[in-house]
Amino acid sequence: MAEAESAVLRRDQSGDYSNVRVPETDTKSFFGMFLVFTGVLICVAVLYGGAALGNGLNLRDMAIASIAGSFVLGVIGFLTAVIGGRTRTSTYVIMRHSFGRMGSIIAGVAVSGIGCGIGWFFIQAFLFGTVFETMIREVFGTAPWIATAPVSSVWGALMMCLTAYYGYKGIAFLSYLAVPLMAIMLAAGTYAAVSEAGGFAAAASTTPAAPITMSQAMTAIIGMYIAGATITPDISRFAVTPAAGAWAWFWQVFLLQPLLMLAAGMLTLLTPQSDVVQAMAHLGMGLGALILVVLGQWTTNDNNLYNGSLAFANAMRVKRSKMVLVQGGIGAVFAGLTAPAFSAPTRS
Repeated sequence: MAEAESAVLRRDQSGDYSNVRVPETDTKSFFGMFLVFTGVLICVAVLYGGAALGNGLNLRDMAIASIAGSFVLGVIGFLTAVIGGRTRTSTYVIMRHSFGRMGSIIAGVAVSGIGCGIGWFFIQAFLFGTVFETMIREVFGTAPWIATAPVSSVWGALMMCLTAYYGYKGIAFLSYLAVPLMAIMLAAGTYAAVSEAGGFAAAASTTPAAPITMSQAMTAIIGMYIAGATITPDISRFAVTPAAGAWAWFWQVFLLQPLLMLAAGMLTLLTPQSDVVQAMAHLGMGLGALILVVLGQWTTNDNNLYNGSLAFANAMRVKRSKMVLVQGGIGAVFAGLTAPAFSAPTRS
């Protein structure tokens, strides 16, 4: 066994087992997988998705749509996570069996290398910057230069590179610390919103500001996270058993995503704000919202960068960690240039 593990390490030229099987000695438990997947799930984009539900559906329909949509995502991600757990290889190595070597390179780079590692990374980074500036102004009344959207988008993106650079161990370490704190912040915000509105009975009777159909809500929920459901092997390959990684994905998305979306939806349903982060500030939780923005974007966006670096490690002979720096640098530039054109949405 020791000789086999040594052979794996010798062949691991890209680092973090990017193109080889994860050795049994480096596998992780169900709980570890659960926290990492949850860290990816909790971000401003998902909260904005929940806020959109609060603007378009009543409490009952919000619950139905979020549970049904999360179940679909849970099943899809469960199946792909099982494959990752059985092969102990990344999504892009697995793709070789279906698309061939060149096909796996094209598909992997398109979906994760560019789509997640640069595209979605810079979008999340400039979203971080614009919301961060908004919350700094809400809490302190003004925003210094370092906290303005273009600047905070750049240093935020570089901060997210830090944990992605160290691979699975880096993103897992951050998730272990951040997930419990983020859960507390969201629970406190939901409780404050319900208390201010007069309880759950008042929440259940509240009418949405801009009604949408159930099919529109379901499409939005599934579409918002379907890319994540298809690349679960990037994380589940570290699972101690195929079932551990698969169930960790299923339960975190099926149980926690509806709670996150309902919490965000109730915040916007019960307060005069259409923006979930500003809704928390309206309830006197500006500092808590600020912490949620920083940690939520960090635990999600370092994973985007990690997925992208694995895709490029499959495409060329390059250290995965170096690709993190290249992608992160490109994303930081794009985020800094894009941020001035956007601001966190507010209700007029």
